[in-house]
Amino acid sequence: MDYAGEQQMELEAVEAIYGDTLQEYDGQLPSNWNAVGKTYTMTVQPLEEGEEMDGACEEQLQMELMWAHTPLYPEEAPCLDLQSVYGLTNQEIARCMSMLQEEAQQNLGTAMIYTLVAAAKDWLRNRAAQTAVEDPDLVAKRLTKVEEDRRLAARAHGQSVNVATFAVWKAKFEAERAAAQPKISDGVLKAEEEKAKKLTGKQYFLLQGGNADIAAEADGQFEDDEEDFEDVEEGEEEMEGLSDDDEEGMLDELEAAKL
Repeated sequence: MDYAGEQQMELEAVEAIYGDTLQEYDGQLPSNWNAVGKTYTMTVQPLEEGEEMDGACEEQLQMELMWAHTPLYPEEAPCLDLQSVYGLTNQEIARCMSMLQEEAQQNLGTAMIYTLVAAAKDWLRNRAAQTAVEDPDLVAKRLTKVEEDRRLAARAHGQSVNVATFAVWKAKFEAERAAAQPKISDGVLKAEEEKAKKLTGKQYFLLQGGNADIAAEADGQFEDDEEDFEDVEEGEEEMEGLSDDDEEGMLDELEAAKL
């Protein structure tokens, strides 16, 4: 393979694509930098001019990619290095660098600088999306709509009943009934106690200092009255059993007695 020819062709293509974004680097190089030819740097950011992302991102993420061809490139990976320009931690830079090294191994044998720059840009897009800040009002409206839709669906279909939900309801019902049972028993006992506390007329009279003989006489009068009442009832029953002829005969007897 003509490594130098492959490298020159790729460099011309990269210069045409990125223009002034591609800069020659003339500073101090890392100790393990096994480069052939010049070293270049590029600023990588999630969006190009005029591009927009969904959601609002307050962070302006940027990093600098430094690269160079090696003697056996593209059959070996190029020299690569990353530095944070804005908004990225050392740990994040290390993760992105690991991703680029894996990408380079997957593309051995072909020109890959453009592929690596695109991969770095995609990584930054994903990182920016993680910090996108959504409007709080929109979040509240969306959550409210979700809750309203849930309530409407529940009203339309009712609560679904299955073995599990029925078992929960039954356990709750039996627990409530068991808790209420002592209260009912207590109420019955209290009612019986109140009934037992009520006095008869005779008991009340005696407690108020009444004479026992008078109370006994009153009881006797009540008994006589009851007997008279029973006699009247028996007389009425006998009268109901008489025929019309019997009644006329009794009237004649009463008239004769008066004379």
